[in-house]
Amino acid sequence: MTLARAKPVRQERSRRTRDRLLAAGHTLLREKPWAELSVTAIAKRAGCSVGSFYARYGSKEEFFEALCADYLDQRNRAIETYWDGVTPDQDLAHALVTNVVNSIKDHRNLWQAALTRSALEPHFWDLFRGTGIAVFTRFTQHLEARRGRPLTEDETKRARFAQLLLNGYINNTVMVQPGLYRLEDEKVIDELSRAVALVAEI
Repeated sequence: MTLARAKPVRQERSRRTRDRLLAAGHTLLREKPWAELSVTAIAKRAGCSVGSFYARYGSKEEFFEALCADYLDQRNRAIETYWDGVTPDQDLAHALVTNVVNSIKDHRNLWQAALTRSALEPHFWDLFRGTGIAVFTRFTQHLEARRGRPLTEDETKRARFAQLLLNGYINNTVMVQPGLYRLEDEKVIDELSRAVALVAEI
């Protein structure tokens, strides 16, 4: 699936309006769930009119697709920067969990809305899945570098299963907020790191 993006802009002023709308959407999503946001509130926070909003997006859902595309663009760039900075003496399980938890914790309402929509439209998750593959690729590259050889098929499966368990816990927490550990809890990264290390055997 290709997510909708803002309509192409030809003037600097129009580009700034688009950027303000996207920034407003991200800011508001940190404050409340997607279902509680209105086009009027988004436009007001961006300092523009509702008409300016609809000049760029056909609907609130199209705007959400643009928000997701913007988040994923930023996330994919951050993945490369983050993993380029991981050092040989760093705990890899902890590095993986820290990267994933922090990237979702700061955008949990966007993540929740994306999961909700994907339950109805499974293809919507395709680009999010691509980001997960990018994280897994960088994680296993570091793992291979430390072992000085390619991972075996079984090792790759264990590493992949560890990531799936990590993502499953996070997604469950985002959707239903279980009582054991929330993403904001100090212990969550350490506890998830122990689980990932155990499953991936690292």
